[in-house]
Amino acid sequence: MHLVNLVLFLHIAVVLVAFGISAILHAAEWSARRATTVSELQVTFRVARRLEPLFPAMIAALFGLGATVSKPGAAGSVAVLVVGMGLGTVIGILGARPASVPATA
Repeated sequence: MHLVNLVLFLHIAVVLVAFGISAILHAAEWSARRATTVSELQVTFRVARRLEPLFPAMIAALFGLGATVSKPGAAGSVAVLVVGMGLGTVIGILGARPASVPATA
């Protein structure tokens, strides 16, 4: 098995996992729309809250594996690709965390 085949397999596996996470998050959104009490919302978002931070990491892995398979000149400069992926990952992970809410008196 060549390295390209392994990377391509990992790329497709990451796509399938990202689609699964996306489907679960969208199902949680639809369930939240039908919720009538706060306890129903807590049940709905228990799993979604844990999967949210994984989604930016899946996207970064998807782009990284895709860039590995592509030709060296096709994706442009490697430095631009690495910086772009790094910034996208940091912004995605920081954006996935809930903002701290100040305590009310």
